[in-house]
Amino acid sequence: MIGEELRARIDTVKHQVRLEDEVRRRGVELRGCASNSSRLEGHCPFHDDSHPSLSIYAETQRYHCFGCGASGDVLDFIQAYDGCSLSEALDRLQSLQSSSAALEQPRSRRMSRHFAQLPSQPSLPHQPVQHHDHWPILTQAQTIYQQQLWQMPYALQYLETRGVTRHGIEQSCLGYTDGNALRLAIKGNARQWQAAAQAGLLSRNGREWLAGRLVIPDVDERGKVIWMIGRILPGGPQQHRAIRQSEKYLGLPLPKGLLGYHRALAVWQSQHDELQAILLLEGALDYVLARQWMLPVLPVALLGTYPSRSQWAQLLHLQRVSGLPVIDWHDADEPGRQAALQVHERAQGPLIPFPEIAGVNDLADLGMRPDGLVRLQHAWHAISDSREE
Repeated sequence: MIGEELRARIDTVKHQVRLEDEVRRRGVELRGCASNSSRLEGHCPFHDDSHPSLSIYAETQRYHCFGCGASGDVLDFIQAYDGCSLSEALDRLQSLQSSSAALEQPRSRRMSRHFAQLPSQPSLPHQPVQHHDHWPILTQAQTIYQQQLWQMPYALQYLETRGVTRHGIEQSCLGYTDGNALRLAIKGNARQWQAAAQAGLLSRNGREWLAGRLVIPDVDERGKVIWMIGRILPGGPQQHRAIRQSEKYLGLPLPKGLLGYHRALAVWQSQHDELQAILLLEGALDYVLARQWMLPVLPVALLGTYPSRSQWAQLLHLQRVSGLPVIDWHDADEPGRQAALQVHERAQGPLIPFPEIAGVNDLADLGMRPDGLVRLQHAWHAISDSREE
């Protein structure tokens, strides 16, 4: 049951935010409907929509797709498109309002305020933002997080239990934030503080968004950080624990693509003779281990169960560019199996299901087993043998 305080937040956000603005902000083009002036139409982002089947009803602030059946209000749309929780969707929309209000203030008034009073909730601009708009502050933050990881024994111990080696940490540029390092590094620099707030690194009250989490960045071919996601860590000092304990993974409130997509394109250009497939994974740690164990594949991760429209487009593009088959390794649970069926139905090129390994849910499970790499190699050989037959 929704509490009174949460209900009040929901009502406030739905009153202040227009659904059509948020849909457009996420790259969906909308056009007016000839038969109904209060209805907008566009291509649905939740399925492969060749004919515009998404309707936005301006009067009721609801949407409905006549193709896949997706429907709801602005909060439902944000949760489905961004892959986030209700509380995170509320934070993102409230931050947008906070950011917009601050930009409307006279410049002299804004610049005279103390840095801690600058709008610092993760915010999304009015136009779709490309990843290069935020990469300087994201790359700076990740450098700080990487340095901090080596000073956190319990974080390093956790990675060791998951089978991630020092080489794996360095290879995937893993980091950790206790919630203070970035804030202290940019304290007093209004420009950097604002950049961190707009990139989603700082929350509305000035806290680090990924505080208390292992940080896995998405890095492009030039070493620039595009996006990052944080994983909660068990244990550790109380003062370093994540604020949102209920959310195992928490990403930045920026458009989320396939983790590893840009790196995969660059690797293909330099090592294409050695590569045999694209490996589609669910989790961030799956991706880290796939890179560490150096399978002859281009690993990419959904960071969830079902691919979004943008992730699907990236996967198809990577397949077209490389000409490689996709090996789909969804988790060996019921949601994973259902998602795998959908992926197989929509695939436009060769797609191979990864064989289930007894007692193993995903690649990250293998990392915790002494014989994990050996079992992975056996499964890989089975795939290779079946392709040659």
